Amino acid sequence: MKLAAALLAALAATAAGGPSPYRYDRTLPFGVRVLAVGHPGGGVLVREVSYRVDARTREKAFLFTPAGAGPHPAIVFDPGRWQTRAFFYREALADARRGVEAISLDDLSTAYPKFTLADRATLIRRVVTVRRGLDLLASRPGVDTARLGLVGHSDGAEMGGIVAGLDHRLRAVVLMSGGGVWDRNGSAAYDRAVIPLNADNYVGRATAALFFQNALHDQYVPRADALDYQRHASAPKRVRWYDADHMLNARAERDRQAWLARRLGF
Repeated sequence: MKLAAALLAALAATAAGGPSPYRYDRTLPFGVRVLAVGHPGGGVLVREVSYRVDARTREKAFLFTPAGAGPHPAIVFDPGRWQTRAFFYREALADARRGVEAISLDDLSTAYPKFTLADRATLIRRVVTVRRGLDLLASRPGVDTARLGLVGHSDGAEMGGIVAGLDHRLRAVVLMSGGGVWDRNGSAAYDRAVIPLNADNYVGRATAALFFQNALHDQYVPRADALDYQRHASAPKRVRWYDADHMLNARAERDRQAWLARRLGF
């Protein structure tokens, strides 16, 4: 009963407009460093960059700039656990050739749960990393900030649901193979620290259109978690299940590309 009361109190405080655990310094300079530059064709410029997440953390990413002055729609791509900025490279490049500015993030190597109370700070840092990536993309001179999107896979889908609930600049968000619950420990102290931060508690506040893509044979995300995540989400939302495993398939990619093109206008 004490655990349930503590969780309800934490959620009520956040819902009432109390301080978000995901607050961060939006005035911190990005300190962008260009690590490499590529010209893959189609007028697209690809830069491997790093930017500051906070005073101690930097994030590596691919930044895709399409031909022309814009204004361009823009998409943040956030991969799942153990994936790098290369995970969405091909998809982001295809979008850039259609006039979309994009950033493809790394999954932080220190971002995996250790099932200790330190996981709370880790999850917060992961979400702030995505929010800072969105800020960086939105600050680009050729970007149309009225046409911002986000695509997240697995852990990235959970971060995406949180960010969608926090940042109402987003217009379209695709959540691939997400469950709404980051991880579980089972201890009361751990649950008090981490459960209120889960995506299930934020995705219902999104103002963006949401597209849930889930796998019928997902070996990592329980079906019940996926259904709960979808149920908690705000409208408008689209849900589609695929005859695939956790990584989804080519049909899912075609569906999200068509949906994003309609929502963001490219």
